[in-house]
Amino acid sequence: MKIGLVNKFYPPKIGGIEYYVRTLAKGLSALPEVEKVEIVVANEENKRQVEIYGDKIKVVRVANWRTIASTPIAPGMVKALNDLDVDIFHFNFPYPFGDMAYLLSHNKKPLVLSYQSDIVRQKILNKFYTPVRKCFFNNVDRFIATSPNLIKYSNILSRYSDKTSVVPIGIDNSLHINPENKLLGKRLKNTYGDKPLLLFVGRLVYYKGVEILLDAMREIDANLIIVGKGVLKAKLEEFVRKYGMQDKIFFKSDISDEKLVQYFHACDIFVLPSVSITEAYGIVQVEAQMCGKPVISTNLPTGVPYVNQNGKTGLVVEPGNTEDLRRAIKQLLQNENLRLSLGRNAQKRALNEFTDVAMAKHTLEIYREVLESSARK
Repeated sequence: MKIGLVNKFYPPKIGGIEYYVRTLAKGLSALPEVEKVEIVVANEENKRQVEIYGDKIKVVRVANWRTIASTPIAPGMVKALNDLDVDIFHFNFPYPFGDMAYLLSHNKKPLVLSYQSDIVRQKILNKFYTPVRKCFFNNVDRFIATSPNLIKYSNILSRYSDKTSVVPIGIDNSLHINPENKLLGKRLKNTYGDKPLLLFVGRLVYYKGVEILLDAMREIDANLIIVGKGVLKAKLEEFVRKYGMQDKIFFKSDISDEKLVQYFHACDIFVLPSVSITEAYGIVQVEAQMCGKPVISTNLPTGVPYVNQNGKTGLVVEPGNTEDLRRAIKQLLQNENLRLSLGRNAQKRALNEFTDVAMAKHTLEIYREVLESSARK
């Protein structure tokens, strides 16, 4: 089978969907039934680039004129789609320009769409985009949702529930289950002293809720490592200085994948305090769970509480509620047996349901069903 994946960008561009596309491509390419995976994305520069990874993966980065409202404008995408010799397309939503490129192209192969999240912030632009989106969705043979919650709570995706399948996002866990990284994580923890260690990993932007976490930490006797960078970093650092928490709040950035896994192993609790439905899944929760760590996350109407099950793999609190978050952190810090039990449950579930292998096999089965259905038409 020859597969064409389409998205806004591709790593090293940072982003959850970008890493999802890369993980899926690697997973699919490892399956004997897959002949090749060709990926079409926008470049971060105004030039075209082609990259080859292994025997099966090809990445075409189309020249990007400019990025508007988080959407790269890459007119060359129409030609790139026309040039693809594939059996099936797999797009990711939201990417309005990609939808338009598909509609303008003449390469109308069967179409699968991973619906990653609703469009939240660009409300005015979304009004102009809606007719395009509806036309594009009429061409979709099968939708993929990352969790049942996304189908249930999305006003848009719920209309297509009859042709939507759930495929949880999985990760390559080879680094997470490596015993050496677990040992290095313990050594790393010792460098932060005897206090319990909390961890946050993610972009320092509004919807991640890091300000709520820092506010909660004012009355928590533990250390917190914040791994990430973003527009709010200076504001968050100022908050830490204002309340004299420099001795227990530590900011880190530009950490390698292997080193990051060591931080997951080092922590006692992983916290994802997101406050907006922009947080559609929270793949970092899975990384923490792979390392046997309990998660504290928020009760968003998205895949976040699907990944972290309240009372089973961690605790779920109300988004934006500092006191609720503080109580949950204290509960786990004061109850070691509960903390360790939740961590074991989290790791078991992650190994069973959230691997790259499981994701790739399930997605390939959907491709087969779509192609068989299309052949009968």
